[in-house]
Amino acid sequence: MNYPIITPPFEIKSFVLLTKKEAKQHFQWFMETKESRIRQLEDFIIQSGYSISLDKTPESLIGLWKWYEDQIEWVDKTEKEIADESASIPERLREVVPINTKKLSVQTLALGLDISVYWGETMIDNNSGVHWELKTSPKKLDGVNRPQLIFDAAHGLCTYPPTMIHVCTLKSSEEKNEKRLFDLFKKWSRIARGKPILN
Repeated sequence: MNYPIITPPFEIKSFVLLTKKEAKQHFQWFMETKESRIRQLEDFIIQSGYSISLDKTPESLIGLWKWYEDQIEWVDKTEKEIADESASIPERLREVVPINTKKLSVQTLALGLDISVYWGETMIDNNSGVHWELKTSPKKLDGVNRPQLIFDAAHGLCTYPPTMIHVCTLKSSEEKNEKRLFDLFKKWSRIARGKPILN
Protein backbone atom coordinates (compact mmCIF):
# COMPACT_ATOMS: atom_id res chain seq x y z
CA MET A 1 0.00 0.00 0.00
CA ASN A 2 1.58 3.24 -1.16
CA TYR A 3 1.08 6.53 0.66
CA PRO A 4 -0.21 9.27 -1.67
CA ILE A 5 2.17 12.22 -1.76
CA ILE A 6 0.48 15.63 -1.80
CA THR A 7 2.50 18.06 -3.89
CA PRO A 8 1.79 21.71 -4.78
CA PRO A 9 0.27 22.40 -8.20
CA PHE A 10 3.36 24.37 -9.20
CA GLU A 11 7.04 23.49 -9.60
CA ILE A 12 9.55 24.10 -6.82
CA LYS A 13 13.18 23.44 -7.72
CA SER A 14 14.78 24.91 -4.60
CA PHE A 15 13.10 26.56 -1.61
CA VAL A 16 16.20 28.67 -0.96
CA LEU A 17 15.89 30.24 -4.42
CA LEU A 18 12.16 31.05 -4.20
CA THR A 19 11.10 34.65 -4.57
CA LYS A 20 8.94 36.12 -1.78
CA LYS A 21 5.93 35.86 -4.09
CA GLU A 22 6.61 32.18 -4.81
CA ALA A 23 7.18 31.46 -1.11
CA LYS A 24 3.86 33.13 -0.24
CA GLN A 25 2.14 31.03 -2.92
CA HIS A 26 3.55 27.86 -1.35
CA PHE A 27 2.59 29.01 2.16
CA GLN A 28 -1.00 29.68 1.05
CA TRP A 29 -1.14 26.21 -0.55
CA PHE A 30 0.19 24.68 2.68
CA MET A 31 -2.43 26.44 4.81
CA GLU A 32 -5.22 25.34 2.45
CA THR A 33 -4.13 21.66 2.36
CA LYS A 34 -2.88 20.93 5.89
CA GLU A 35 -6.21 19.58 7.16
CA SER A 36 -6.68 17.34 4.12
CA ARG A 37 -3.16 16.01 4.65
CA ILE A 38 -4.03 15.08 8.23
CA ARG A 39 -7.22 13.34 7.09
CA GLN A 40 -5.24 11.46 4.43
CA LEU A 41 -2.71 10.36 7.05
CA GLU A 42 -5.46 9.15 9.37
CA ASP A 43 -7.19 7.26 6.53
CA PHE A 44 -3.91 5.60 5.57
CA ILE A 45 -3.27 4.50 9.15
CA ILE A 46 -6.77 2.98 9.38
CA GLN A 47 -6.29 1.21 6.03
CA SER A 48 -3.10 -0.32 7.41
CA GLY A 49 -5.21 -2.00 10.10
CA TYR A 50 -4.27 0.30 12.97
CA SER A 51 -6.95 2.15 14.96
CA ILE A 52 -6.10 5.73 15.90
CA SER A 53 -7.91 9.05 15.94
CA LEU A 54 -5.85 12.07 14.93
CA ASP A 55 -7.88 14.38 17.16
CA LYS A 56 -4.97 16.74 17.96
CA THR A 57 -4.70 15.63 21.57
CA PRO A 58 -1.18 15.21 22.96
CA GLU A 59 -1.92 11.55 23.73
CA SER A 60 -2.68 10.85 20.05
CA LEU A 61 1.01 11.50 19.33
CA ILE A 62 1.94 8.32 21.22
CA GLY A 63 -0.23 6.02 19.10
CA LEU A 64 0.80 7.83 15.92
CA TRP A 65 4.51 7.44 16.61
CA LYS A 66 4.12 3.81 17.70
CA TRP A 67 2.49 3.09 14.32
CA TYR A 68 5.04 5.16 12.37
CA GLU A 69 8.06 3.43 13.91
CA ASP A 70 6.90 0.23 12.18
CA GLN A 71 6.68 2.09 8.84
CA ILE A 72 10.26 3.41 8.82
CA GLU A 73 12.01 1.87 5.84
CA TRP A 74 15.54 2.14 4.50
CA VAL A 75 16.42 1.50 0.86
CA ASP A 76 19.68 1.24 -1.08
CA LYS A 77 21.13 4.38 -2.61
CA THR A 78 21.89 4.29 -6.30
CA GLU A 79 25.51 4.05 -7.45
CA LYS A 80 25.25 7.66 -8.66
CA GLU A 81 24.02 8.85 -5.25
CA ILE A 82 26.91 7.08 -3.54
CA ALA A 83 29.41 8.50 -6.05
CA ASP A 84 28.00 12.04 -5.66
CA GLU A 85 28.17 11.79 -1.89
CA SER A 86 31.74 10.53 -2.04
CA ALA A 87 32.71 13.35 -4.42
CA SER A 88 31.32 15.93 -1.98
CA ILE A 89 33.78 14.82 0.72
CA PRO A 90 37.26 16.42 0.59
CA GLU A 91 39.72 13.92 -0.84
CA ARG A 92 41.89 13.87 2.29
CA LEU A 93 38.86 12.75 4.34
CA ARG A 94 37.42 10.09 2.01
CA GLU A 95 39.31 7.29 3.75
CA VAL A 96 37.95 8.22 7.20
CA VAL A 97 34.43 9.51 6.49
CA PRO A 98 32.03 6.61 5.97
CA ILE A 99 29.56 6.75 3.10
CA ASN A 100 26.06 5.63 4.02
CA THR A 101 24.76 3.34 1.28
CA LYS A 102 21.20 3.46 2.62
CA LYS A 103 18.57 6.21 2.68
CA LEU A 104 15.05 6.58 4.03
CA SER A 105 12.41 5.52 1.50
CA VAL A 106 10.27 8.11 -0.25
CA GLN A 107 7.20 6.77 1.56
CA THR A 108 8.91 7.14 4.95
CA LEU A 109 9.83 10.74 4.12
CA ALA A 110 6.29 11.50 2.89
CA LEU A 111 4.74 10.06 6.05
CA GLY A 112 7.22 11.98 8.18
CA LEU A 113 6.35 15.22 6.40
CA ASP A 114 2.63 14.84 7.05
CA ILE A 115 3.30 13.76 10.64
CA SER A 116 5.20 17.03 11.06
CA VAL A 117 2.10 18.90 9.88
CA TYR A 118 -0.03 17.02 12.42
CA TRP A 119 2.50 17.64 15.19
CA GLY A 120 2.46 21.36 14.38
CA GLU A 121 -1.34 21.48 14.40
CA THR A 122 -1.38 19.63 17.72
CA MET A 123 1.02 22.21 19.15
CA ILE A 124 -1.26 25.02 17.95
CA ASP A 125 -4.43 23.39 19.28
CA ASN A 126 -2.99 22.85 22.75
CA ASN A 127 -0.89 25.99 23.26
CA SER A 128 -1.84 29.63 22.87
CA GLY A 129 0.51 31.91 20.98
CA VAL A 130 1.68 29.23 18.55
CA HIS A 131 0.99 29.59 14.83
CA TRP A 132 2.30 28.93 11.33
CA GLU A 133 4.20 31.73 9.67
CA LEU A 134 6.35 32.17 6.59
CA LYS A 135 10.01 33.11 7.11
CA THR A 136 11.86 34.27 4.00
CA SER A 137 15.09 35.26 5.74
CA PRO A 138 17.81 34.69 6.68
CA LYS A 139 18.61 32.37 3.79
CA LYS A 140 20.58 30.06 6.12
CA LEU A 141 17.49 29.50 8.28
CA ASP A 142 16.43 25.85 8.42
CA GLY A 143 13.18 25.70 6.44
CA VAL A 144 13.57 29.15 4.89
CA ASN A 145 10.67 30.02 2.54
CA ARG A 146 8.61 27.24 4.13
CA PRO A 147 5.99 27.23 6.92
CA GLN A 148 7.61 27.67 10.32
CA LEU A 149 6.01 27.13 13.72
CA ILE A 150 6.23 30.41 15.67
CA PHE A 151 6.21 30.66 19.50
CA ASP A 152 5.11 34.12 20.64
CA ALA A 153 5.98 33.51 24.32
CA ALA A 154 9.57 32.74 23.30
CA HIS A 155 9.92 36.12 21.57
CA GLY A 156 8.92 34.74 18.19
CA LEU A 157 11.24 31.72 18.27
CA CYS A 158 10.58 29.58 15.21
CA THR A 159 11.16 25.97 14.31
CA TYR A 160 10.76 23.89 11.17
CA PRO A 161 8.86 20.72 12.24
CA PRO A 162 9.93 18.46 9.31
CA THR A 163 13.55 18.66 10.47
CA MET A 164 12.61 17.66 14.02
CA ILE A 165 10.52 14.74 12.76
CA HIS A 166 13.40 13.65 10.52
CA VAL A 167 15.77 13.60 13.50
CA CYS A 168 13.20 11.62 15.52
CA THR A 169 12.86 9.20 12.60
CA LEU A 170 16.61 8.56 12.55
CA LYS A 171 16.62 7.97 16.31
CA SER A 172 13.63 5.61 16.15
CA SER A 173 15.21 3.63 13.33
CA GLU A 174 17.98 2.78 15.81
CA GLU A 175 15.90 2.44 18.98
CA LYS A 176 12.10 2.52 19.16
CA ASN A 177 10.42 4.83 21.65
CA GLU A 178 6.69 5.29 21.17
CA LYS A 179 6.75 8.43 23.35
CA ARG A 180 9.40 10.21 21.26
CA LEU A 181 6.91 12.49 19.46
CA PHE A 182 4.93 13.08 22.66
CA ASP A 183 8.14 14.03 24.52
CA LEU A 184 8.99 16.47 21.73
CA PHE A 185 5.51 17.97 22.18
CA LYS A 186 6.04 18.39 25.93
CA LYS A 187 9.43 20.05 25.38
CA TRP A 188 8.06 22.59 22.91
CA SER A 189 4.92 23.16 25.00
CA ARG A 190 7.20 24.48 27.75
CA ILE A 191 8.71 26.84 25.19
CA ALA A 192 5.20 27.90 24.14
CA ARG A 193 4.50 28.86 27.74
CA GLY A 194 7.75 30.79 28.05
CA LYS A 195 9.36 28.25 30.37
CA PRO A 196 12.92 26.89 30.19
CA ILE A 197 13.53 23.55 28.48
CA LEU A 198 14.08 20.64 30.84
CA ASN A 199 16.54 17.90 29.83
